[in-house]
Amino acid sequence: MRTMAAFANTQGGYLIFGIHDSTQELIGLHDWTHSEFKNLDNAELANLLRDQFNRDIRWERKLFTYDEMDFGVIYVFELTNKPVISRKDYGILKRSNIYYRYNGVSTIIEPGDLEDIIEKEKHRLVSELLNK
Repeated sequence: MRTMAAFANTQGGYLIFGIHDSTQELIGLHDWTHSEFKNLDNAELANLLRDQFNRDIRWERKLFTYDEMDFGVIYVFELTNKPVISRKDYGILKRSNIYYRYNGVSTIIEPGDLEDIIEKEKHRLVSELLNK
């Protein structure tokens, strides 16, 4: 969920399951991970995200085969109304934190990036008001 929030706060992105984290080797989904990904309840994940964060995170989930291996993909759309903020402590997620994606790492946003989001949001709102 942290990575999904971080992607939503940046430019969106893909979570690909079936790639080794440290080596980036294509390993595919194994039997139990394939079954877990295939049987993931979209409504349950959407409800978890909605309960954890202040904004609705839009995403899509797909299974695909490449080089005779199965992979799972979750695409997270960039939010137009940023930032998405964690509502409560839950595992590694902390209340009031804003997560952001930096070169392969999802972590707490840096002050300069938060300032950029605030400025862009102000411009978006002004533009929206002027167009009404």
